Amino acid sequence: MMRRLCLCLALSAATAMGLAISPAPCGSQAQPPYTLCAATVGTAYSFTFTAQGGTGPFTWSINSGTGSPPAWATLTASGAGAGTFSGVPTAAGSFSFVVVVTDSTGATASAQFLLTVNPTPLAITTISPLFSGTVGVAYSQTFQAVGGTQPYTWTITSGSAGPLTLNPNTGALTGTPAAQGALNFTVQVKDSSTPVQTVSAPFSIAIDYPPLVITNASLQPANLGVPYSQSLTASGGLPPYSWSIVSGAVPGISIDPSSGVLSGTPATVGVYSTKIQVTDSATAPQHATSRTFSITVNPPALTITTQSPLVGGTAGVAYSQPIAAVGGAPPYTWSATGLPAGLTIDPNSGTISGTPAAAGTFQVPVTVTDSNRNVTVQLFSITFALPPPPSVSLGGVPSSAGLASQVQGVVVSISQPYSGDITGQVSLSFSPSQQGANDATIGFSTGGTTANFTIPAGQTSIATPLAFQTGTLPGTITVSVSQLVAYTVNVTPSTPPSQNVTLKTSAPVITSAQLSVSGQTISVQVVGYTPTREASQAVFTFAASGNNQLQTSQFTVQTGSAFSAWFASSNASNANLYGSLFTYTQVFNVTGDPTGVTLQSVSLTNQQGTTQFTAH
Repeated sequence: MMRRLCLCLALSAATAMGLAISPAPCGSQAQPPYTLCAATVGTAYSFTFTAQGGTGPFTWSINSGTGSPPAWATLTASGAGAGTFSGVPTAAGSFSFVVVVTDSTGATASAQFLLTVNPTPLAITTISPLFSGTVGVAYSQTFQAVGGTQPYTWTITSGSAGPLTLNPNTGALTGTPAAQGALNFTVQVKDSSTPVQTVSAPFSIAIDYPPLVITNASLQPANLGVPYSQSLTASGGLPPYSWSIVSGAVPGISIDPSSGVLSGTPATVGVYSTKIQVTDSATAPQHATSRTFSITVNPPALTITTQSPLVGGTAGVAYSQPIAAVGGAPPYTWSATGLPAGLTIDPNSGTISGTPAAAGTFQVPVTVTDSNRNVTVQLFSITFALPPPPSVSLGGVPSSAGLASQVQGVVVSISQPYSGDITGQVSLSFSPSQQGANDATIGFSTGGTTANFTIPAGQTSIATPLAFQTGTLPGTITVSVSQLVAYTVNVTPSTPPSQNVTLKTSAPVITSAQLSVSGQTISVQVVGYTPTREASQAVFTFAASGNNQLQTSQFTVQTGSAFSAWFASSNASNANLYGSLFTYTQVFNVTGDPTGVTLQSVSLTNQQGTTQFTAH
C-alpha cells in the first residue's frame, strides 16, 4: 500500500514594523512556484512549512541544485510535521528554491518557492535641531541615514541654510555663519535602489554671536586723592559695547559707557565691591553680562623720599646713612639687597650702617613695606672708595737652588699695615735650559704652581712662609706675585714683584738601585735623574756570596740609545712631566746560581760627569 505525502505551508513569524502576518503563504498561486511573504534586510525572518500525511519523524532540506536559495537562511525540523525556514537577511534580492520533506519511510514531497528580500527602509537618523552655530566660526555637521541602498545623495529641498552648503555625496553641512538668527530648511536623502527611495526631514540651526564676557581678571587698587584709570575690555557678542556700574560705585570714580574706562579721583579710603555690566549691540537677542570686582582705595601712596645716589664712604671706615619714606600706613619695615659685606639696613629705622668690607660702586634696591603690606622699592647707588694700598714685596727667594730640592721661607710683605685683609696669589713659572723639556714636579708644597696667601688686616706679611720644589731640570724658576685683592678690588701692581731662581745642571743622580732574580737572569733597576736628559755609560759592579765565585765582577754598558729612547719615545710624555727622572733596567744572564750574586755599586755618566751609587 502506498501512502501519499503532502507539503502544506504555514507562516508563524511576524514581519518587521510589528505587523501581524497571516499564517499562510502571501501569494495566491494554485500551483508552484509559491510566493513567500517578503523579507527585509537586517530584520529576522521565519517561515514554517507543515507536512501533511506521511509517517514522522520528518527531515527537511533545501534543494540547492535548483534556483538560488539565500545563504543566510536555514531549514530545520521544528515540531511534529513542521520545518522552520529562518535567518536574518543580509542583502536585498529575489531568491528561488525547492523545499524537500522526507518521512521516516523515505517518501518525499517537494515544492518550489519564491522569496523577495527588500532593502531596509531609508531613514534620516540625524535629529533636529542641529547643534548651534557661532557667527564667524566655521561650522560642520554631517547628516546620517540608514537603510536603502548606498551611496546616498543629499540635497536641501526647501528653506535656507544661509552661507552653509550641503555636500551631496557626504551629507556634510559646512560653512561660516555670517549673521545672528535661525536657519530653517528641509534636507532630503535619496538612495541608489530601484525603485529609488527618498526621505526628507526639517532641520533648524540657531546662530548666535560668541558669548559676551568681560575679560579683565581683576582691577588695580587705587590711592586716595590720586587720579585713577583702568580700562575694562570685553569679547564676544556684537560690538560696540555699552558699559555701566550696576552697584557698589567707588566715590569719585565713574565708568565711560562707550570706552569702558573706569576713571576719576578716589575720595574715600575703603574696599569696594563694584558690579560692572557690559551690553552688546545685538538685537535678537541683545546680550549682557556682568562681573563683580573688588577695588581697594588705599591711603596716600607709599613713597621713599631719600634720593639716589647715597652719600659715599671708604672701605674699612664706619658708615651710616638713614633712608626715609612717607605715605602708606606706618610703621614701616625696611630691607635691602646688594649691600657690600659689612653693611646692613635696620628693618625698623631704615638706616644703612656698618663698616664696608668692599670698595666700588654698588647698586642697592631698598624695599619699604607699610602695615597694610603696601610695598615700594627704590634703587640706590653707593660708592665706597678704596684706601690707598701699600707697596708689596717678595722675600725669602734665593738666587739659585739645587735640583730636586725644596726652597723654604718665601714671604710676601707690605710696606705698612692695612685696614683690611689683603689676599693674593704667588705663582711659579719655569724656563728650562734644554729646549722642549719640561718638569711638572716643580710646584708649591700645597700642590700646583700657584699658592694663595692672606695678609691679615693690621699685619705686614703672610703668617706662614711658602715652600716649593725645584724639580730635576736646569733652568730658571720665576717666583712672582700674580694677584693682589683688597676690599674685593684687584690692586695688583702693573709690574708685580718677582724673583728668579737659577737651577744648575749636574752629573746624574742615582736615588736607588735594586737587583732582582728571574730564572737564569738578574735585573738591576736604577732610578734617578740626569739633568742633561742623557747618559752615555753605566758601570755595574757585582760580588759573589757564600762559596760562589764570579768570573767577571764588573760590566760596562753603553746606555746612550736606551736613555735617548726613554726621553724621546712613548715615555717622552712621562719624561716631560717629570723633568729628567728616569727608570733604567739592565738585564744580565747568569751561568750557575744567580741567587749567589749581589750588587755592589752602579755608576752613571752624562755630559757633566759620573756618579757612583753604592748598593746596600
